[in-house]
Amino acid sequence: MISRKFTVAVAAMLGTAVATAGLSAMSARVDSPLEKLMEKVQEDNSKILKGVRTAPNYKKSQDEIIAAAKEMIQLAKDSKPFTEPGKKEKQPQEKWEQLCDEWVKESEKFAEIVSNKETTQVDAKNAYKAVQKTCTDCHDVFRKED
Repeated sequence: MISRKFTVAVAAMLGTAVATAGLSAMSARVDSPLEKLMEKVQEDNSKILKGVRTAPNYKKSQDEIIAAAKEMIQLAKDSKPFTEPGKKEKQPQEKWEQLCDEWVKESEKFAEIVSNKETTQVDAKNAYKAVQKTCTDCHDVFRKED
C-alpha cells in the first residue's frame, strides 16, 4: 500500500513539473519581437476598454486613455515592418502593411477624439470600436489558429 505522504509528494512534484513546462512554453511564445509588441498592445487595449466602460471611469481616466491611444499609434507603426505573419500564413506582405495602415489610421482618429475634453464616454467607446475592428480584421487573416 502506498503511503499517503508519498502520494502527496508525487502529486506535488508532478504539478510543479507541469507548471514549469507550461511557463517555459509560454515564455518561448512571448520571446518574438512581434509577440512582445502585441503584449503592449493588449495592455493599452485593456486600459482603454476599462476607461471607456462607464462615464465615471472615462472622466477619471481620460488622460490615461489618451496616453494609451498615442502609444497604440506608435505600436501600430512599429508593427508594419514585421514579415513573419505574412510568411506564416502565406499572405502577401502588402496585406499585412495595409492592415497595419488601417490600424494606424483608426488609432489616430481615436486619439484625436479622446484628446478632446468635450468627448463623452459614449462617443469614445463608439470610436474605439473602429480600432477594435482593425484588430479583428488583421487577426482573421494572420492569427487563424487563435
